[in-house]
Amino acid sequence: MSESSIRSAVKLLILFILSAFFGVFLIALFTGEPMDFQHAWISSIGGIIGIIIVEFFRDVKRKVERKENNENR
Repeated sequence: MSESSIRSAVKLLILFILSAFFGVFLIALFTGEPMDFQHAWISSIGGIIGIIIVEFFRDVKRKVERKENNENR
């Protein structure tokens, strides 16, 4: 694995953990009842999938912009 892919994996792991805690906080805030972490991990998966999709489209956009810039030179 390259260094950049390891960094990406670590970033996703940190985001996953933070989103689980954030999910517990939001659900407790809106429902008024504390939520166990099992359900928070499940709810955080949706957030991580969303982050991955956004990063994928950003990467595609950057590649297209680079290609257009190279063609314009």
